[in-house]
Amino acid sequence: AVVSTQSTGSIKKMKRALSDLPMQFIHGDINEYNIVLGAKGSLGIIDFNDLTRGYRVLEISHLLAYIGVCQNSNPSVLREIYLGFASVVALSSAEIHLIYDIMFARMTVSVTMGCKTILDGDDNAYVRKCVEDNARFLRGLLAKGKEAFDRDILGL
Repeated sequence: AVVSTQSTGSIKKMKRALSDLPMQFIHGDINEYNIVLGAKGSLGIIDFNDLTRGYRVLEISHLLAYIGVCQNSNPSVLREIYLGFASVVALSSAEIHLIYDIMFARMTVSVTMGCKTILDGDDNAYVRKCVEDNARFLRGLLAKGKEAFDRDILGL
């Protein structure tokens, strides 16, 4: 019930706010599996099958969510990723203030779709682990709260 209430409020807020924000081509599936590290420390991004035109704030929001899952919400890692992105893409204040809400919505969708997959009979260890990991991150976001996230990760 808490997730449902939080998600509904976040989605309504995002719909209103997104309409005025800049769009660009975004990867569409940015996560820890699509980032590769080269032999000399260079970074690359692979798997552009979901490339689409979308709100640019979605890219960093989704990346922070998925890296947060695999890094156990390590604030210093999330902060460094955010700062790196912000050094290349100058997000507006409106975009920055939506990051937490978009992350929350992304993880809510991931958990919901994973549970649906399990209930539909396509149950396997990978899906269960993803649901558990994403749910743990989602609970952490709720426990920390938007104000603390914005302060600690985004420096607001």
